[in-house]
Amino acid sequence: MKQQKLMTGLAILGISAIVLSGCGSQATTSSSSKTVEPTTSATSTDEATVEVVIDGEQSPEAKQSKQKTPEKPKTLPMNLNQIREGNYESLTGKWVSAEGGTIEAHKDVLIWDTKQGAFAKIKKGQFELVQSVKDHFEGGPFEDSDLGNEALAMQWVAEVDHVAMGSLVAFYPKGVAAKIPMMGGKVIPSDTSRPRILALPGNGVGRLMPENFEPYLMTREGDKTDAEQTAQQGNDCQPPVPGAYACAGKGRPAEAQPIPTVGESYGRTVATLQTPSKNIGCDIDDAGVACLVQSGWPKEIYADYNEFQGGQVDIHLNGNGPVTLGQKSDAPDWPGFNGIPAGHILPYGTVWYYGDYAFASDKTGLTFWNVKTGYGALINRKGYQPFGR
Repeated sequence: MKQQKLMTGLAILGISAIVLSGCGSQATTSSSSKTVEPTTSATSTDEATVEVVIDGEQSPEAKQSKQKTPEKPKTLPMNLNQIREGNYESLTGKWVSAEGGTIEAHKDVLIWDTKQGAFAKIKKGQFELVQSVKDHFEGGPFEDSDLGNEALAMQWVAEVDHVAMGSLVAFYPKGVAAKIPMMGGKVIPSDTSRPRILALPGNGVGRLMPENFEPYLMTREGDKTDAEQTAQQGNDCQPPVPGAYACAGKGRPAEAQPIPTVGESYGRTVATLQTPSKNIGCDIDDAGVACLVQSGWPKEIYADYNEFQGGQVDIHLNGNGPVTLGQKSDAPDWPGFNGIPAGHILPYGTVWYYGDYAFASDKTGLTFWNVKTGYGALINRKGYQPFGR
């Protein structure tokens, strides 16, 4: 009888013995003339599995086990009714904010951490501080006239060490503006093409509110913006210049939203827009697009640098050719001048259009182009990158 090879690891030897005994008489009979060697392979969970190989072939059980691969959980649309009842299945995943906070969402519990560490758990609408379980917080979902039925807010209040303390969480499904509860309808600039969570730890009851809410707005890891999904679906889309929207220079993207007309300026029908930082804005009319970067550009960008205007330069696009530069002269309309309302804010990760012009807002800058000619540019505080057919 050929001597079987011995495994040096006791754990592997034990597992091998179990598997071999499970193979019944087939493994026993074969051992007199054939070498049975257990082999290990790592799985996605870093656990070891044993595959029994006989004459170079796997056992039927091993083949069946190897063919089974766990399906990736599907992301569900945010369900406000379920969340209100304490079912967080539609939130499943990890939510992250720019401020450093996270929420790990499971079907029956939300685990909320701040950048300082573990903070709270939310189960069935009830709030519990991780570091101080003895403090009882009152609250849960509440009605807010500004949110209506489009979003959902929860808040909890307690007296901790003789000081009133509260926390607030608000849920915004895809396509819904991130209005701050109890703040008169004030909107946080955000990407509406994916769901968001506003998480305010320890300051969510109308007092000690932060000046800037954007860092406390969470998005779920793995959720793609409409722009990212379009780029992924359109395999032939490549950014015309580094940092630009992937499908810039082509036709109007299917997910592009219309920019509303805001009025007339000097006899022209005008639409205006600005990025969430309010550093970039554009006026749009029948003659074309004129955009401006408020922070200005270095002298090298434009030969006729005017130090009295901080290097601010207009960049123009019309239906006749590529973008052109022109020295800033009159004040633009989009900051709210000339009797025109302030520009429509384009949340990062969204795509918009007005007439023959498309606009993609991103943290890398604003990409805009003429959908008929294909000419356009990416502009940001560093300068501009023109592109065209």
